[in-house]
Amino acid sequence: MDIDVKVSAIIEYQGKIALIREKLTKNHNYKWNVCGGGWEPSDGSFQNVVIREAREEAGLEVAVGELYRLVLVKLEVGHTLRVFFTAQANSDSFRLAKPEQQAKLEEDIVECRWFAKSEIAAWEDSEFVSSTTAKVIKDYAQGKKFSPAEQAIYLDHQTRF
Repeated sequence: MDIDVKVSAIIEYQGKIALIREKLTKNHNYKWNVCGGGWEPSDGSFQNVVIREAREEAGLEVAVGELYRLVLVKLEVGHTLRVFFTAQANSDSFRLAKPEQQAKLEEDIVECRWFAKSEIAAWEDSEFVSSTTAKVIKDYAQGKKFSPAEQAIYLDHQTRF
């Protein structure tokens, strides 16, 4: 069984969380997401993906923190392992890549913003790119902590919004 591995960063600066507004495919609307992307063997560690994706997607330099959640998700075809880390940004200044640079990276990001945790916790799940992202980010925004044994979860489906 092939498992696609995606690594994401819950990035904070002065108590606020950075989110990007992106369209994952041409058939979807722009929704809020965290910085993240696929792990490749050339990345080495998952932490290297966090640093690369924060830089590529939001222009942020980050210090990688702790592992927050491991989420194995059953998709219509196959599975994906979502690995969520915390990270601290070195500043609050975003730098979106130009459209031609985004096209090379297969990205379509139109906005980056900082949000208060209370704001995110109150959102409808449909404000996010997927039900998986909504669950993890809202749990984090609500201050939920997990023991090492509870960090890994399995979701038998995922809804894209």
